[in-house]
This record gives sequence, C-alpha cells and structure tokens, in this order.
Amino acid sequence: MLRPFFLTTIYRLTSAETDLALRLLAGQSLTAAAEPLGITYETARSRLKSIFRKTGTHRQGELALPHSPWCRELDGRKRIRTNRCG
Repeated sequence: MLRPFFLTTIYRLTSAETDLALRLLAGQSLTAAAEPLGITYETARSRLKSIFRKTGTHRQGELALPHSPWCRELDGRKRIRTNRCG
C-alpha cells in the first residue's frame, strides 16, 4: 500500500493533495473524493492540477497506470508497489 509519507517526501505533495491522491488511487471519482474531504469539486480539481504538475502526469487515469512516470519513479526509488501501480 502506498503510504502518504512517500507522496509528501518524493513529490512534495501537500497533505491535502496527498489525501486527494490516495482517494483517487483507491478508485474514487473526483466528485466522490471531494465530498468526504469537505471540499468543493472545483477545489478538488485545482488540487488535482497541482498533483499532475508535481507528478509529471496529465490525466487522472495516469496516476494509476503502472507505466506512468510517477509509478515508475516510486517503484525505482523506494521499491514501492501499490495495487494501482503494478
């Protein structure tokens, strides 16, 4: 399981971005992830754009693909494997 520490350390995601990223990696839609975090869809969308910028991804689906830049880098740096990253 991907631990929040790695997202904040490797990609310098904020705790708010990390919370959102973990929900998206768990398969939640952006709308579904925003509600329990107590944020609007637009705020979630803004955070997602920041996550994309910091992780070198461009689409929500890329966050979970084994060949995406950030999954490869996570696996190479820390030998981390997630259910979504392969």
